[in-house]
Amino acid sequence: MHRSIFSFLCIIASAGRSPLRNYSSEAKLIVMLLDRLERISADSIWAHRASGLRGSLLRAVEQYAAQRPPTVASLKSSVRSAFYILNKAAKELK
Repeated sequence: MHRSIFSFLCIIASAGRSPLRNYSSEAKLIVMLLDRLERISADSIWAHRASGLRGSLLRAVEQYAAQRPPTVASLKSSVRSAFYILNKAAKELK
């Protein structure tokens, strides 16, 4: 299990909640993006950018766990950036 997903599950467990079952589709999307961003090869030029974005997404997960969802604008920006990086990293593999 990747570290960010493990961190997310630990945050949820410490709050006494069941993993992902009661979370919004946005929170589930963030977890999926974290998993994909962690899989980008360290040799990729996109790995460094993905690292910084993972930090932003982890903060959003912590906000969801504290029942203080992030603002729509910040979440939208982070999700858009994540898909952009994943797209570019995938094209780099071809």
